[in-house]
Amino acid sequence: NGFLKLNKEKRLMLITTITILALVVFASVLQFNYKIPSPITIMSIVMMFMLFDVKLIKINSSEFDNLVLLTLPILIAADAMKLKWEEIKKNGISLFWVAVIGILAFVGLGVLINDYVLINYPLSIAAVTLLFCMLAATDPVTVSSVFSNFKVPHRLKILTEGESLFNDAAALIVFAIALVALNNPDAVDAEFITTKTLSVVFGALGVGAVIGYLTTKSLRISQEALVEATILMLGTYISYWVAEHFHFSGILAVIVTVLIANNEIQKQLKNDDVQISSADESKNFVLLKYAITNKDNHQTILKSFDFICMFAASILFASIASVADFQKMWDYKTEIIALFIASTVIRGLVMLKFALVSNSVERMQSVKKHWWSVLTFAGSKGALSILMVHMIPNGFEYKEMFEHVVIGNIILSTFIYAFILGIIFIKNKDKFKQECEEEAHH
Repeated sequence: NGFLKLNKEKRLMLITTITILALVVFASVLQFNYKIPSPITIMSIVMMFMLFDVKLIKINSSEFDNLVLLTLPILIAADAMKLKWEEIKKNGISLFWVAVIGILAFVGLGVLINDYVLINYPLSIAAVTLLFCMLAATDPVTVSSVFSNFKVPHRLKILTEGESLFNDAAALIVFAIALVALNNPDAVDAEFITTKTLSVVFGALGVGAVIGYLTTKSLRISQEALVEATILMLGTYISYWVAEHFHFSGILAVIVTVLIANNEIQKQLKNDDVQISSADESKNFVLLKYAITNKDNHQTILKSFDFICMFAASILFASIASVADFQKMWDYKTEIIALFIASTVIRGLVMLKFALVSNSVERMQSVKKHWWSVLTFAGSKGALSILMVHMIPNGFEYKEMFEHVVIGNIILSTFIYAFILGIIFIKNKDKFKQECEEEAHH
């Protein structure tokens, strides 16, 4: 009787929650036991039901955008937590190349070849730039799911995870400039691009630095791990909100906030190691207990972020599958396939150039042949691309085509790239194993 008293909207919300939890459990079990990436399982189940006119999750465009904005900061923060400031500094040139120069090269090549890809669409340079920005933005969830099934060198993880972080920020900045050019071409010139880029980047760096500092100080309020995790999440969302309020890069602000807070945490953990050694030598068990508790807190924080991200990512991939319109995608099948092939080739060329440059520059991370293939297919698209589509004005003539082409490319990249990455890792498992052992020795 209690269930019957709920109105239709509340019943739908409850059923949706149960459905998502069931999908998370089922996908996680399959990934753990059969090495099937969880995003593939989730999207497959949702789309399979949709073929029989059953929508497991009912969501419209506005609700999807709100969902992305709700989950994006925490997903970005979780990825940033995996990187250490020392690794960023050591691999800074390489990360700048793959994330910033790589985006510019990807979009530039897209503009050059678009007349041979979308032959029947007279798109302006601004429109093509928008389209290829959406195709360039990567999502780390699928790649991380594949990586979890194999032994992957830490240096390669830094490149892929670092790219996925800074790549999104760079793609959104270029997208924002192109969006202005689409609406008012005369307003965009060299001065506007320079001013806009500098303000967005340095504004985000400033916001991230301030919020990161305040977050670090706030962590001293409590010694409880879950409270500390909540403080980090609070700092993440405040950083994103403040940056976006002033039209800076919210993603970049979140990255800086988390890097600053995480850097301070890592320093504290190093101090704890010294305290542990000192406590062990002096038999000061009070000090020893305090240090170990801090380490346990950090592990609990990481696990808290991982759990929330697993749930958030599952919601996003289920929602992506839910907003897909198979009939419309079939109508645009030629455009979807053409752009998927073009974007894959372009990414391969960009990463090949990166590999050639990195192998000749001493301060850059050398990229081996099998690493290049991983970097090429580590470019799965995600929910951010759909959010970018929805930012385009409704009056734009080709918005419908853009939306279905982007969703089609997200689905294709999720399934095909994950499959190819699996083959690459299996084929080169001995090389990756040897590289992991060499890293362990060093």
